[in-house]
Amino acid sequence: MSRHIVRGRVPLLATFLTGLLTALVSGCASGTPQRHAPTTARPAAHECAAPSAPAAPAGGLPALRIACLDPGPAVDIARLPGPAVVNLWASWCYPCQREMPLLQDAAERDHGAVRIVGVNTNDQVGSALSFVAKVGARYEQLSDPTGQLARALNAPGLPYTVSIDAAGAVVWHQAGVLTESDIVAAVRAAQRGPAADRPQTGGTR
Repeated sequence: MSRHIVRGRVPLLATFLTGLLTALVSGCASGTPQRHAPTTARPAAHECAAPSAPAAPAGGLPALRIACLDPGPAVDIARLPGPAVVNLWASWCYPCQREMPLLQDAAERDHGAVRIVGVNTNDQVGSALSFVAKVGARYEQLSDPTGQLARALNAPGLPYTVSIDAAGAVVWHQAGVLTESDIVAAVRAAQRGPAADRPQTGGTR
């Protein structure tokens, strides 16, 4: 009796396996298997801006080539298009994690009037990409795994933020985590230029 029952189930198992194989082959042929489907977990590529100035401006960022976090050409940070707010951060830096959503809000609110640029510093690319995907940050991101920009700016730690005006001159800076009001000040300084310069050197709050 038991042998009869087992033999009776073999055709059912074969039918199930055939159907499963057909479904898998059909999914691969469509070119859109589930694991490659678009997801909101990772934002679109963080497009890195092409240099806009023919030469590095006086009083601007140091002449360093910084890689794009996503695949793309390196950027001459001294010729970065302004006005812009440049934020040095790392995935292991808790204050950086607190401020990044606020910077994304600013990037959306200002509709590109002031460029928001992140510079992942002393970090691993994989960790950085995972973090920006988790936060949903879609603004431009550069990668500085050796911290060359932080050293050139004498940044005391992370996060560290500077604003540059339309001419590329540094007009504002702050050490430590940014609040919403700090970001507003940074954006306004970038828009107004040197007259709005109010350098700050705060610690982590």
